[in-house]
Amino acid sequence: MALRADMDALPIEEKTDLSFKSKIPGQMHACGHDAHTAILLSVAKILKENEKELKCRVRLIFQPAEECGVSGAEMLVKNGVMDGVNHIICTHCENDLDVGNLGVCYGDCMAACIPLTISFYGKTSHAALPQHGIDANAMAVEAYTMLKNTVNEIAGNTPYIWNVGRIEGGHVHNVVSGKCEMDISFRFYDMSFAERIEEKTKEICEGIAKKHGGKVEVNWKMSIYPVHNDEKITADFEKNVKMQEFL
Repeated sequence: MALRADMDALPIEEKTDLSFKSKIPGQMHACGHDAHTAILLSVAKILKENEKELKCRVRLIFQPAEECGVSGAEMLVKNGVMDGVNHIICTHCENDLDVGNLGVCYGDCMAACIPLTISFYGKTSHAALPQHGIDANAMAVEAYTMLKNTVNEIAGNTPYIWNVGRIEGGHVHNVVSGKCEMDISFRFYDMSFAERIEEKTKEICEGIAKKHGGKVEVNWKMSIYPVHNDEKITADFEKNVKMQEFL
């Protein structure tokens, strides 16, 4: 079996006076990944002290790039880290739980993530002569609303997140923008739902670009697949945790 903790940080400035605050400017463990790493290191110490009593081999995995465009989990798997592992247990800090409590998640637990970039290409011109240009910003603005509404309609009761985290286009106020990019975080559990959204996203963006006389590129790449916890392993974990005196 294996025990896994993610250990990467996020590009956020930690503005606290805590003794354990980040020492690196512009980076912090905003998702509690420093706690995850500390927990697994503590578990490693306990397991080593009781090594002779173990009934199986235990692999400790410290995973980078939990939430990046390139999945750290995928990189580890491709490099053989999961070879010989029959099941894996992971933890994640949860703000809704009081200190000293553990939460157990059955079935769907963590959503898949697709960080997609949509790039609209138009034609620059002076703002006083817009008829000679193709406004890439206008295409992105139109796509923003249309995509958000369409995803919501297709989803129905299907849980998902569709967040446009960045829109960037143009350079100065008096020039028609020739390029505009949108960075979107799409999260979900249902793979078939995601496939329908991918098809519709490309269809909508291509239609908008054609209408304006521009072009578009949709960079759609799976980063992280959804986590679905095995019912038996989860039940065994819950049973054994409840047997411990500290709970």
